Amino acid sequence: MADAGKMNINEAIVLEGPPMWEALARETALIDALADEEEKIIRHALLGSVFDSMSAYWVHLREYEYAQKRREIEKRGVTFVPLTKGSAVKARWSRIFAKAVDAQTKQRIRYDTFKWHIYSFDAAPALRCDEARRAFDARAKTAVFAFYQQSDGAFLIEHAELLRSEDFDLDHDIYIFDARGAWTYVFTHESDCGPYFAAAAPR
Repeated sequence: MADAGKMNINEAIVLEGPPMWEALARETALIDALADEEEKIIRHALLGSVFDSMSAYWVHLREYEYAQKRREIEKRGVTFVPLTKGSAVKARWSRIFAKAVDAQTKQRIRYDTFKWHIYSFDAAPALRCDEARRAFDARAKTAVFAFYQQSDGAFLIEHAELLRSEDFDLDHDIYIFDARGAWTYVFTHESDCGPYFAAAAPR
């Protein structure tokens, strides 16, 4: 977990907000059905204020939980070292774990949008869900690299033997791989996709 992930958390608010969003959506539909245009404008403005306040609260709640989790991990002795060349880390991941996937397949599965599509579309083999978690927890590790799909940042995690798969449950579209490039663990923003654990593509 790192500050670079906050963008992903904020983007996930709309996707994973509380059931109140459904109530707001229903109310919006009722407002849209009004014949009184002036009243429609007033209600949309008021409802927009409610939405903004709820969004701010939900973002604060998630960021607080994220910060608390990060502190708990660091207290164990895990160290997060920011890296200046996140694009190089991403490129290395692709060379190691996606090199067996041809360009046509990458385009079809929208690889550039989410690299983990190589696993969700079965373009590359990977363990999934609880099997992936167990594989990550059981794997010997000392230092690992990590990056986010939608961020240029990346970091080196030292003392990675102290990590647990659950440490990344508040992250979205994070890729972790060991310094030797032998394996990767990916936690996505989709509750029904992943997490994934995969070995490097054969040489």
